[in-house]
Amino acid sequence: MFITAIGPTYRRPALAANMLYLWEQQTHPKDQCHLMICDDGDTYEEQSGENWTLLSPPELEYGYLGNMQYIIDNAPKETEGFVFFHDDDLYWPNYVSNHSDALEQGDFSKPTFCLVHYGTNLQAERRTFWDTLGFTPDLLKRIGGLEMMKIPPFDWIHLARFEEKSKKTMEPWHTFDKSQFCYGWSATGYPHGSTFIANNDDTEYNRKFRDASPHNKLEGRLIAKQDYRTSVIYGLMQSLPSNITEPGALVENVKHHQPPVSSTSPPLNHIVTPPPVSVVTTSQINIVATHRSTPPPYIHRSKRPVN
Repeated sequence: MFITAIGPTYRRPALAANMLYLWEQQTHPKDQCHLMICDDGDTYEEQSGENWTLLSPPELEYGYLGNMQYIIDNAPKETEGFVFFHDDDLYWPNYVSNHSDALEQGDFSKPTFCLVHYGTNLQAERRTFWDTLGFTPDLLKRIGGLEMMKIPPFDWIHLARFEEKSKKTMEPWHTFDKSQFCYGWSATGYPHGSTFIANNDDTEYNRKFRDASPHNKLEGRLIAKQDYRTSVIYGLMQSLPSNITEPGALVENVKHHQPPVSSTSPPLNHIVTPPPVSVVTTSQINIVATHRSTPPPYIHRSKRPVN
């Protein structure tokens, strides 16, 4: 199955470089997938690589949502499935292939076993994140496409539409230790969009986010580069116990430091050893139910979501 990955970004070159790095680690055949990056913040000139394209349109009216729509409008004609691939989240090597396998059997791939990076904690949550969905072009047509709206809950509105119109929904992985996604709530070096949301009716949050994003025009090509956060969290994932089948808080202390100076990025299977940090052992993991059937409130990124 040919998969097009939707990679929105805005004036966050370090995150765009890490996104491209994670894309290059994907195990799905390169001739069967294509990453479409869209930065409407005038950061790069338009360019492309082996199986990726960077679009640089004039600033789009609907921000993040308009960014994704621009990608969909310019997706390769052979696209049989879409997956989200956002710049501040972490997608492990089997992410695209797992979604592709799921979309071979259904029209909607919806993970519910996800990892979340909250400040200094890596936590397992049994819920769905907009950032990690997969869907077919036919399902996108059945929901009427993405509706351009300026209110923050656009993700939950569209998720509900996908769920309603899907003929068959699949789970691309079934345990936390096999999760191919980690939601990047914080410590990216850039503001999280939810920082600027006053309430669910706030139509100005996107403008406030963009006003806080300085313009920095970069010459030359986008170069894939793994960031230190990615290396540390991927390392912690390797020690997750395989018997976690219920959601719970993984109270791992994930401290962040400046990345070592290097002209190249190590592969994901090469874990950069961080300075000593306090990390609990598997036997100390406190399993706490965190089921969510309704969207969490929009809150400041420095706070933990309310269960």
